[in-house]
Formats: sequence, C-alpha cells, structure tokens
Amino acid sequence: MRAPRAAAAVSARCPGGGARHVSILEMTSGILVGVGHAAHFLRRLDRVSDGHVELALTLYRDDALLREVLARASLPESAERLAISLEDPVEGPFIVVTREGRFVTCLARGMLVSDLPIITRERLDIAAARVTRMRERLERVRALRESGADGEAALAFKRMQQQGPRFAREDAEVLERVQPLIEAACLEHIIIMNDALADVAPSIRTMRLDAPNRLSRVAKELLMRFGDAVWSIAHMVPFVRSNAMREAMKRADEAYRERRA
Repeated sequence: MRAPRAAAAVSARCPGGGARHVSILEMTSGILVGVGHAAHFLRRLDRVSDGHVELALTLYRDDALLREVLARASLPESAERLAISLEDPVEGPFIVVTREGRFVTCLARGMLVSDLPIITRERLDIAAARVTRMRERLERVRALRESGADGEAALAFKRMQQQGPRFAREDAEVLERVQPLIEAACLEHIIIMNDALADVAPSIRTMRLDAPNRLSRVAKELLMRFGDAVWSIAHMVPFVRSNAMREAMKRADEAYRERRA
C-alpha cells in the first residue's frame, strides 16, 4: 500500500476548470530542478509519512548531524552509498545517501535495500544526541564567555589541581556552575595523574614517614607533590558524573590494572 503523502494537499484551479489536489512538493517541483543531486531525493519524500518527512528533512538540513552519522558508519571501501533507516532496519523507510553525504533518494517502507549498508534508527538517534550535546556545550561556552566567568573558572580549575586540602569551597562552587564544560578535562587529568602516582608510589613507600625530619629536601618535595596530586584527583572525581564519562573512567581503570598486572 502506498505510504501517505508527505506534504499537505492544497486546492489548485485546473486550466479546464474545476479543482484538483496537489502537494506542496508538486507545487515546488520547478524549484527543485535547480537543486541538483537533491532534487530526486526531495521529490521522493512523498513516499513516506509526515513524521518521517520531518526526520528526513532534519537530516537533509543538518550538515553536522549527517557528518556525525557518516563518521560512525564504518562503511566498506567498496560501498559508495548507504541507507539510513527512519524506523525499521529491514522494512524502512530509508534515506539513501552517498558516502560523501549527497542525498540520492527516499524509499518507502517495504522497499528493501539489502545491497546497501544500513544505518539503523537507533544509531541515527545516538548521533543526533551527540550533536545535540555538542551544540549545548558550545552554547554554554558562548554564554560563559559573554558573562566573563570563563577566566574565573580557569583560575578555580588551576587551584583545584594545586592547593590540595586548601582548595576553597568558593572555587568548587564556581566549577560546579561549569561542570559539563570541565568534565572531560577532569577525567583526562584523573587518568594522567593516576598513572603518574603509580610510578611514584614505590619511592613513597621507601620513605620513613614516621621521621619526616630525616627526609631530604627532594624527598619532601616529592611527598608534597604526591599528596597534592591525590587531593586533586579526589576533588575532580565528583565532577565526572555523566554515564558516558563514568564508563570511560571504568575502562581506563581496567586498562591501568592490565598494564600493572
């Protein structure tokens, strides 16, 4: 059964009198001729339902989203085209695009694409979520810079790394306001410092900590740096709270244990 038309029908007067129903896509067909490779794709949107048309046009207009989808497609070298499922991974409907991102056509539900690599709706939604997060982060960065608070946050982040137990609550409150912006940096710092601490730990274990006055100046400085690094990790862990970052921290810990095994 033919899928419902994508665009709303409107009444148009025929040359011979009377009225007929035409779609918005039909009304704009003359314009679409000048679009080039996209003309065929846009005309074929009448094969799918209104909800799927909205999704298809979103992908068509959003270069960043399409780039994210293609970047994660893992296409075989021989594949010149791929199909993006708008719903069912087997039945469709599908958008067909080239590996360079040119839109080819839109296929109705039931028009199979067994000869093309398929991007499932689930993977499309994941890509959309990543692009949305990226845009939200960029918007937060823009707002932060316009408010003049970016310099304050940078100083607070630096003090978090250096001041150990003396790190002030006021600085923590500043960083809490920009937590989504510093989360990745905190995770990177934790991973780097964890490896560095593991390298230094054997030297720390040989020190006579019960007799600090006997420690050399170099040993005391190493011990102080070790303590500040431990404190900085402790301060940063609460800022790593998203599921994705927590999973990344878990994988990093597992990799660290394998290296040290």
